[in-house]
Amino acid sequence: MAGTPARGGTVTAVTGAERTLGAAVDAFLAQPRPATTVRTYTRTLERLAGELGRDRPLADVTDEDLDGAVSRLWGGLAPRTWNRHLATVGSFLAWCRRHGWPAGHLQLRADRRAAPDDDTRAIPLPELERLWARTDIPLRERALWRLLYDSAARAEEALGLDIGDLDLANRQARARTKGGHVRPLHFQTAAARLLARLTAGRQSGPVFLTARRAAAHRVMAAADLDPASGRARPSHTTAPAAPLPAHPPRRGERQRPPADGHQRAQTARHPAAVRPAEPGCRRRPDGRQ
Repeated sequence: MAGTPARGGTVTAVTGAERTLGAAVDAFLAQPRPATTVRTYTRTLERLAGELGRDRPLADVTDEDLDGAVSRLWGGLAPRTWNRHLATVGSFLAWCRRHGWPAGHLQLRADRRAAPDDDTRAIPLPELERLWARTDIPLRERALWRLLYDSAARAEEALGLDIGDLDLANRQARARTKGGHVRPLHFQTAAARLLARLTAGRQSGPVFLTARRAAAHRVMAAADLDPASGRARPSHTTAPAAPLPAHPPRRGERQRPPADGHQRAQTARHPAAVRPAEPGCRRRPDGRQ
Protein backbone atom coordinates (compact mmCIF):
# COMPACT_ATOMS: atom_id res chain seq x y z
CA MET A 1 0.00 0.00 0.00
CA ALA A 2 1.29 3.49 -0.82
CA GLY A 3 3.15 5.15 1.99
CA THR A 4 3.28 2.11 4.30
CA PRO A 5 6.69 1.98 6.01
CA ALA A 6 8.52 -1.25 5.20
CA ARG A 7 10.48 -3.24 7.76
CA GLY A 8 13.65 -1.44 8.75
CA GLY A 9 12.19 2.04 8.30
CA THR A 10 12.39 2.20 4.47
CA VAL A 11 9.51 3.30 2.25
CA THR A 12 8.71 1.80 -1.13
CA ALA A 13 6.99 4.06 -3.63
CA VAL A 14 4.09 2.66 -5.61
CA THR A 15 4.53 2.38 -9.34
CA GLY A 16 2.68 3.22 -12.54
CA ALA A 17 -0.47 5.26 -12.60
CA GLU A 18 -0.75 5.13 -8.81
CA ARG A 19 2.24 7.45 -8.43
CA THR A 20 0.02 10.46 -8.04
CA LEU A 21 0.48 13.60 -6.02
CA GLY A 22 -2.21 12.42 -3.58
CA ALA A 23 -0.53 9.04 -3.09
CA ALA A 24 2.83 10.72 -2.45
CA VAL A 25 1.24 13.04 0.12
CA ASP A 26 -0.44 10.08 1.85
CA ALA A 27 2.86 8.17 1.99
CA PHE A 28 4.70 11.17 3.39
CA LEU A 29 2.06 11.81 6.04
CA ALA A 30 2.08 8.14 7.07
CA GLN A 31 5.61 8.41 8.44
CA PRO A 32 5.92 8.40 12.26
CA ARG A 33 6.16 11.94 13.58
CA PRO A 34 4.96 13.93 16.61
CA ALA A 35 1.22 14.58 16.48
CA THR A 36 1.65 18.35 16.25
CA THR A 37 3.98 17.97 13.26
CA VAL A 38 1.52 15.62 11.56
CA ARG A 39 -1.29 18.15 11.96
CA THR A 40 0.83 20.97 10.52
CA TYR A 41 2.05 18.90 7.57
CA THR A 42 -1.45 17.59 6.86
CA ARG A 43 -3.03 21.04 6.72
CA THR A 44 -0.41 22.28 4.26
CA LEU A 45 -0.08 19.26 1.98
CA GLU A 46 -3.76 18.37 1.75
CA ARG A 47 -4.53 21.90 0.62
CA LEU A 48 -1.66 21.78 -1.86
CA ALA A 49 -2.85 18.44 -3.25
CA GLY A 50 -6.38 19.77 -3.54
CA GLU A 51 -5.15 22.83 -5.42
CA LEU A 52 -3.01 20.85 -7.89
CA GLY A 53 -5.21 17.74 -8.06
CA ARG A 54 -4.74 14.65 -5.91
CA ASP A 55 -5.11 12.31 -8.92
CA ARG A 56 -2.53 14.18 -10.97
CA PRO A 57 0.67 12.21 -11.69
CA LEU A 58 3.44 13.61 -9.54
CA ALA A 59 5.83 13.56 -12.50
CA ASP A 60 3.54 15.95 -14.40
CA VAL A 61 3.74 18.72 -11.78
CA THR A 62 6.05 21.53 -12.93
CA ASP A 63 7.92 24.18 -10.99
CA GLU A 64 5.52 26.78 -12.36
CA ASP A 65 2.52 24.75 -11.21
CA LEU A 66 3.95 24.42 -7.73
CA ASP A 67 4.91 28.07 -7.40
CA GLY A 68 1.51 29.19 -8.64
CA ALA A 69 -0.38 26.94 -6.23
CA VAL A 70 1.70 28.05 -3.25
CA SER A 71 1.23 31.72 -4.14
CA ARG A 72 -2.53 31.32 -4.51
CA LEU A 73 -2.92 29.42 -1.27
CA TRP A 74 -0.61 31.33 1.06
CA GLY A 75 0.81 34.35 -0.75
CA GLY A 76 -1.16 36.81 1.35
CA LEU A 77 -0.21 35.40 4.73
CA ALA A 78 2.22 36.74 7.32
CA PRO A 79 5.94 36.00 6.75
CA ARG A 80 6.25 33.38 9.49
CA THR A 81 3.18 31.49 8.24
CA TRP A 82 4.37 31.73 4.64
CA ASN A 83 7.80 30.41 5.64
CA ARG A 84 6.22 27.49 7.53
CA HIS A 85 4.24 26.38 4.50
CA LEU A 86 7.32 26.68 2.28
CA ALA A 87 9.37 24.58 4.69
CA THR A 88 6.67 21.88 4.74
CA VAL A 89 6.51 21.69 0.95
CA GLY A 90 10.31 21.58 0.77
CA SER A 91 10.43 18.71 3.26
CA PHE A 92 7.83 16.82 1.25
CA LEU A 93 9.76 17.19 -2.04
CA ALA A 94 13.04 16.14 -0.44
CA TRP A 95 11.35 13.07 1.06
CA CYS A 96 9.89 12.12 -2.35
CA ARG A 97 13.30 12.22 -3.98
CA ARG A 98 14.90 10.15 -1.21
CA HIS A 99 12.24 7.46 -1.42
CA GLY A 100 11.90 7.00 -5.15
CA TRP A 101 8.83 9.08 -5.91
CA PRO A 102 9.07 10.81 -9.32
CA ALA A 103 9.68 14.33 -8.07
CA GLY A 104 12.75 14.63 -10.27
CA HIS A 105 14.14 18.14 -10.14
CA LEU A 106 10.83 19.60 -9.02
CA GLN A 107 11.52 22.44 -6.63
CA LEU A 108 9.74 25.31 -5.01
CA ARG A 109 11.37 28.50 -6.23
CA ALA A 110 9.48 30.89 -3.97
CA ASP A 111 11.68 32.72 -1.49
CA ARG A 112 11.32 32.83 2.25
CA ARG A 113 10.27 36.18 3.65
CA ALA A 114 12.00 38.15 6.35
CA ALA A 115 10.14 37.94 9.65
CA PRO A 116 11.42 40.80 11.82
CA ASP A 117 11.45 40.38 15.58
CA ASP A 118 8.66 42.20 17.39
CA ASP A 119 9.61 43.43 20.86
CA THR A 120 6.65 45.78 21.21
CA ARG A 121 5.00 43.38 23.66
CA ALA A 122 7.98 43.32 26.02
CA ILE A 123 7.11 44.42 29.55
CA PRO A 124 9.29 47.33 30.69
CA LEU A 125 11.50 46.42 33.63
CA PRO A 126 10.11 49.21 35.90
CA GLU A 127 6.63 47.74 35.42
CA LEU A 128 7.90 44.29 36.37
CA GLU A 129 9.71 45.69 39.40
CA ARG A 130 6.45 47.22 40.63
CA LEU A 131 4.71 43.90 40.16
CA TRP A 132 7.34 42.00 42.15
CA ALA A 133 7.13 44.55 44.96
CA ARG A 134 3.34 44.31 45.38
CA THR A 135 2.48 42.95 48.82
CA ASP A 136 -1.04 41.94 47.75
CA ILE A 137 0.47 39.21 45.56
CA PRO A 138 1.67 36.12 47.49
CA LEU A 139 5.39 35.81 48.06
CA ARG A 140 5.41 32.44 46.31
CA GLU A 141 4.14 33.91 43.03
CA ARG A 142 6.55 36.84 43.14
CA ALA A 143 9.51 34.55 43.81
CA LEU A 144 8.50 32.22 40.98
CA TRP A 145 7.97 35.01 38.46
CA ARG A 146 11.27 36.67 39.34
CA LEU A 147 13.12 33.36 39.06
CA LEU A 148 11.55 32.67 35.66
CA TYR A 149 12.42 36.16 34.45
CA ASP A 150 16.05 35.97 35.54
CA SER A 151 16.83 32.41 34.51
CA ALA A 152 14.58 31.88 31.44
CA ALA A 153 13.80 28.50 33.00
CA ARG A 154 10.76 26.44 32.13
CA ALA A 155 7.97 26.48 34.69
CA GLU A 156 8.45 22.74 35.30
CA GLU A 157 12.14 23.27 36.01
CA ALA A 158 11.47 26.04 38.53
CA LEU A 159 8.61 24.21 40.26
CA GLY A 160 10.75 21.07 40.45
CA LEU A 161 13.43 22.73 42.59
CA ASP A 162 14.12 21.43 46.08
CA ILE A 163 15.62 23.52 48.84
CA GLY A 164 18.82 21.50 48.56
CA ASP A 165 19.11 22.60 44.93
CA LEU A 166 19.43 26.27 45.87
CA ASP A 167 22.77 28.04 46.24
CA LEU A 168 21.52 31.49 47.20
CA ALA A 169 24.97 32.81 48.07
CA ASN A 170 26.08 32.25 44.48
CA ARG A 171 22.65 33.00 43.00
CA GLN A 172 22.19 29.73 41.22
CA ALA A 173 20.26 26.46 41.48
CA ARG A 174 20.38 22.93 40.06
CA ALA A 175 17.38 22.25 37.83
CA ARG A 176 16.28 18.95 36.32
CA THR A 177 15.27 19.13 32.68
CA LYS A 178 12.59 17.14 30.85
CA GLY A 179 15.15 14.50 29.88
CA GLY A 180 16.34 14.04 33.45
CA HIS A 181 19.54 16.00 32.99
CA VAL A 182 20.73 18.56 35.54
CA ARG A 183 21.62 22.09 34.49
CA PRO A 184 22.33 25.28 36.42
CA LEU A 185 19.86 28.14 36.70
CA HIS A 186 21.40 31.55 37.27
CA PHE A 187 19.44 34.41 38.80
CA GLN A 188 20.01 37.84 40.27
CA THR A 189 20.01 39.30 43.75
CA ALA A 190 16.32 40.22 43.85
CA ALA A 191 15.31 36.64 43.06
CA ALA A 192 17.75 35.32 45.67
CA ARG A 193 16.18 37.56 48.32
CA LEU A 194 12.65 36.45 47.47
CA LEU A 195 13.69 32.79 47.48
CA ALA A 196 15.42 33.25 50.85
CA ARG A 197 12.21 34.66 52.33
CA LEU A 198 10.14 31.92 50.77
CA THR A 199 12.28 29.09 52.17
CA ALA A 200 13.12 30.66 55.55
CA GLY A 201 13.06 28.09 58.35
CA ARG A 202 12.85 25.10 56.01
CA GLN A 203 15.75 22.72 55.51
CA SER A 204 14.31 20.29 52.97
CA GLY A 205 11.42 19.68 50.64
CA PRO A 206 10.20 21.56 47.55
CA VAL A 207 10.99 25.24 47.18
CA PHE A 208 7.47 26.05 45.96
CA LEU A 209 4.50 24.63 47.88
CA THR A 210 0.75 24.61 47.46
CA ALA A 211 -1.26 26.92 49.68
CA ARG A 212 -2.96 23.99 51.44
CA ARG A 213 -2.05 20.52 52.64
CA ALA A 214 -2.32 17.76 50.09
CA ALA A 215 -5.73 16.05 50.13
CA ALA A 216 -5.81 12.86 52.19
CA HIS A 217 -6.94 10.73 49.25
CA ARG A 218 -4.05 11.84 47.05
CA VAL A 219 -0.96 9.65 47.02
CA MET A 220 2.06 11.94 46.84
CA ALA A 221 5.71 11.02 46.47
CA ALA A 222 7.67 11.83 49.63
CA ALA A 223 10.00 14.03 47.58
CA ASP A 224 7.02 16.23 46.61
CA LEU A 225 5.90 16.93 50.19
CA ASP A 226 7.13 19.36 52.80
CA PRO A 227 7.72 17.16 55.87
CA ALA A 228 6.76 19.91 58.32
CA SER A 229 3.57 21.33 56.81
CA GLY A 230 2.37 18.46 54.64
CA ARG A 231 1.95 20.84 51.71
CA ALA A 232 2.88 19.55 48.28
CA ARG A 233 4.89 20.66 45.30
CA PRO A 234 2.59 22.42 42.79
CA SER A 235 2.59 21.75 39.09
CA HIS A 236 1.84 24.14 36.27
CA THR A 237 -1.60 22.52 35.93
CA THR A 238 -2.46 22.93 39.63
CA ALA A 239 -5.04 25.53 40.56
CA PRO A 240 -4.45 26.29 44.28
CA ALA A 241 -6.22 28.99 46.26
CA ALA A 242 -3.44 31.48 45.55
CA PRO A 243 -3.25 30.91 41.78
CA LEU A 244 -0.01 29.77 40.23
CA PRO A 245 0.58 30.31 36.51
CA ALA A 246 -1.55 27.82 34.62
CA HIS A 247 0.71 27.13 31.64
CA PRO A 248 4.44 26.66 31.11
CA PRO A 249 6.08 29.43 29.11
CA ARG A 250 7.85 29.36 25.78
CA ARG A 251 11.41 30.57 25.64
CA GLY A 252 11.58 34.31 25.21
CA GLU A 253 7.83 34.78 25.30
CA ARG A 254 6.76 38.02 26.96
CA GLN A 255 3.43 39.77 27.06
CA ARG A 256 1.59 42.64 28.64
CA PRO A 257 0.05 41.64 31.97
CA PRO A 258 -3.68 40.87 32.18
CA ALA A 259 -5.97 43.59 33.49
CA ASP A 260 -5.71 42.37 37.07
CA GLY A 261 -1.93 42.67 36.99
CA HIS A 262 -1.31 39.01 37.71
CA GLN A 263 1.38 37.57 35.49
CA ARG A 264 1.22 34.11 34.02
CA ALA A 265 4.42 32.09 33.91
CA GLN A 266 5.00 32.75 30.24
CA THR A 267 4.89 36.51 30.78
CA ALA A 268 7.50 36.34 33.51
CA ARG A 269 9.99 34.15 31.71
CA HIS A 270 12.38 36.45 29.89
CA PRO A 271 15.59 35.75 27.97
CA ALA A 272 18.46 37.24 29.93
CA ALA A 273 20.21 38.22 26.72
CA VAL A 274 17.77 41.08 26.07
CA ARG A 275 18.85 43.12 29.09
CA PRO A 276 22.15 44.07 30.70
CA ALA A 277 23.54 41.92 33.47
CA GLU A 278 23.41 43.06 37.07
CA PRO A 279 26.88 44.14 38.28
CA GLY A 280 28.81 41.07 39.34
CA CYS A 281 26.38 38.66 37.67
CA ARG A 282 28.11 36.21 35.37
CA ARG A 283 26.86 35.88 31.81
CA ARG A 284 26.97 32.42 30.28
CA PRO A 285 27.82 31.72 26.62
CA ASP A 286 24.15 30.93 25.87
CA GLY A 287 23.10 34.41 26.99
CA ARG A 288 21.91 33.54 30.50
CA GLN A 289 23.48 35.24 33.47
